[in-house]
Amino acid sequence: MRKILSIVFFIIGTVLFGQEKEITILDKDNGLPISQVNIFYKDLNEGVLTNDDGMAKIRLKKYDLSFLHFNYRDTIISKEKIAFLKDTLWLTPKPIILEEVVVQNSNLKKRMEYVLDKYNDLYVDYPTEKECSIKETFLFDNTYKRLFSAELKWWSKGFYYDLKKNQNDFTKLSLGKIDYNKITTVNLEFGEQGFASIVTNKMIPLFYLNSILSILLKHTDETNSFIESKENTYTTISYNTNWITDKNGVVYQHIGKITFDNTTNAIVKLLDSLIYKDRKEQNKKTTKANKIATTYSNSELSEYIFLKNKEGKWGIKYFNISLNGFLDYDNVLHPVILSNSLFILKETKVKKSSEKESIDLNKPIYKNLPKETIMNTNTIMLTEKELEFINNKK
Repeated sequence: MRKILSIVFFIIGTVLFGQEKEITILDKDNGLPISQVNIFYKDLNEGVLTNDDGMAKIRLKKYDLSFLHFNYRDTIISKEKIAFLKDTLWLTPKPIILEEVVVQNSNLKKRMEYVLDKYNDLYVDYPTEKECSIKETFLFDNTYKRLFSAELKWWSKGFYYDLKKNQNDFTKLSLGKIDYNKITTVNLEFGEQGFASIVTNKMIPLFYLNSILSILLKHTDETNSFIESKENTYTTISYNTNWITDKNGVVYQHIGKITFDNTTNAIVKLLDSLIYKDRKEQNKKTTKANKIATTYSNSELSEYIFLKNKEGKWGIKYFNISLNGFLDYDNVLHPVILSNSLFILKETKVKKSSEKESIDLNKPIYKNLPKETIMNTNTIMLTEKELEFINNKK
């Protein structure tokens, strides 16, 4: 009987391997969905992340599969049990140890300087080709107006952005198949021409951690920081700068959180909000009415998540930049939100990129996409609200 069951399990497992599995990750305590869970085959340096609904789609392979999140205990499904992975998985929150004196300065400057000094020891320092999914959403008047998701190959000589070198010498992007692509007309055309897109070559430097660290280090003398939480594996430090005025008269401050690995002292998660104080730009609209439109930038958000690979190096798994503001047109305020997310699904050592540059870096990525929508299986799943927009025929 045992022999028969073993044969049955073997046959079932063989059939399932290679198929895609849809899974939902929930908090064991409150039952809420958990976003940004790394579902990761460490032996293959590949995986996916859950969306805001806690959902992801993963191709089943005969390797140990890890479910990793900074705020939850690690869960590992062995390769022997992977074929029987359930549709829903509950993760247990980690116990958080609050510092007794949370207002003490954590010496954030020294921590960031250490990361930059040891950068090539901590992070991937060899050429890699990353198979990614890039997603952009644009909301105007709190309504989806643009959403695309596409395959992207990102070749990089290392994980360090060198301002002294030509960008094309150490990084390259190429587009693959389009999973979703829907753009609707914005009635106020200026909204599309304002801050509703990011030119690609302006966004690429932000893919690299050292770029944002260099910016933050310039303001450490005006920065207040404290240890927000600590547990066995990670320490999270919150910070905020005083209000700063640049040479153009723009007033802003940085507010954010940085999570450090307690063993290597590497930064494994960073969330930085750039808050503006009354930043606005006036532009004359070329229409029959010849009206004036004013864009107000409220904030910019940058987020990074890293994971240690099988070589023991920290590699980027997720990057997001979001812009939030308003468009004042004809004395009516219209909220505008733009978000660009990069999900790294697989990383492979590659000395030279095999792909030709297929993106006009002087344009936003969405302007490099074909007009038609090509529906395919998407590795990074869309949320319920995003799918409603895609499936709406209007």
